Amino acid sequence: TTSKNFGDSSNWTFYNLTVSGASGTTAANGAGGVTVTNVLTIGASHTLTAGAKTWTLSDGTGCPCTPFVATGVFTANTSTFKYTGNGATNIALHDRPTFAFC
Repeated sequence: TTSKNFGDSSNWTFYNLTVSGASGTTAANGAGGVTVTNVLTIGASHTLTAGAKTWTLSDGTGCPCTPFVATGVFTANTSTFKYTGNGATNIALHDRPTFAFC
């Protein structure tokens, strides 16, 4: 089991963010926001606990795009997720419906 925490009052910015590791958990702590350009991925057998952060997902390569892919477990907590982009967008959650944002 691998468990990792990240975050504080600072904002975090990533180009592609993947959280993974068998039976592990990554937890976002603190009040700073998280911006991911291109794709946020939760690997199989891993859990992302989003905390109370505002997560901004943005298009890095042009749409149509899939900025959020989860084959593991996503726990929203009290987080807010927003997408900033110009085209049709898909959210791919394993064993769940695919959500399309336009």
